[in-house]
Amino acid sequence: MTRLVIIADAHFNVAKSSLMHIRDHRGCDGHRGPDLMLPCVNFANQSAAQGHDVRLVDVGDRIAVKGYDRLLPEQGKLLDAQNQRAYRASLKGLSSDIPVAFIDGNHDGALTTDENSQILGYNIRSHVIPTNHVDLILWNSNVRPEDYSKGYEADGLDWLAEQICTGNKRKVILSHIPLDFMLPDFNAAAGNARKHEFHWFYRNGKEIKDLILRSDRVAAVFNGHMHEMKRISQPVSNLSRQTNPLVTQTEFVRLPSLSHHLAPGVFTVVDIRERGMSVQFIGSDHQPAASMPGFEVSF
Repeated sequence: MTRLVIIADAHFNVAKSSLMHIRDHRGCDGHRGPDLMLPCVNFANQSAAQGHDVRLVDVGDRIAVKGYDRLLPEQGKLLDAQNQRAYRASLKGLSSDIPVAFIDGNHDGALTTDENSQILGYNIRSHVIPTNHVDLILWNSNVRPEDYSKGYEADGLDWLAEQICTGNKRKVILSHIPLDFMLPDFNAAAGNARKHEFHWFYRNGKEIKDLILRSDRVAAVFNGHMHEMKRISQPVSNLSRQTNPLVTQTEFVRLPSLSHHLAPGVFTVVDIRERGMSVQFIGSDHQPAASMPGFEVSF
């Protein structure tokens, strides 16, 4: 069994500045970041000690400050770097036997991917992590638009399509921006009229979602960004025309924020087995979060 311990939207806010007041991000207690991270690290260590194949994955928005760089460019980047270093330091108690993977969120985006990679000691990029039963696709797509008022346009779709179709294993995708695209089917003109909604989804989100559902290979998609847990089950496209599909539906799962004030300290645990996987949302007491029911996915 492979156990994923997934952290979303920690929004660390521990850096100090004499030039500006730094607020916690939207409903988050990022100033408590190190304390909220400790139970997650301990859970991962205990799981590894029990003999599980454990991997810790962060799906972005590790820090809160993003945006201050526009007002005070050098000060903003210094604060972002301090918070990224504080996040990395919060993992120092993690067993060296547990692999860690990171992707960037929009709040990590004032620093370049290379700058974040250097701080975290990890080459942040889109890549695939093979496990015994599924391939984990970490998609580090665009979270740094040239014009934030126009929202996000995903890049790397050809790479994503290739990875989904490679090999014979089921796929699990992890990225920051949600890929379930539950808005109406906007074209570019409609998107301009409702551009604020493309902060939550990619402008080309329908194309991405169609790609995933056409494949009959993606068992689940895990994303952050929205801060609140939501599960959306979608049948694969043209199921009646497919022979022996690897999956009959895809679970799109928006993950809870680690630092959200309504449920601080919640992280996601995914146990992947040969014939399915279980998903649970675990609180700082290492018990399932009462307000977030877990679920099973059968292969």
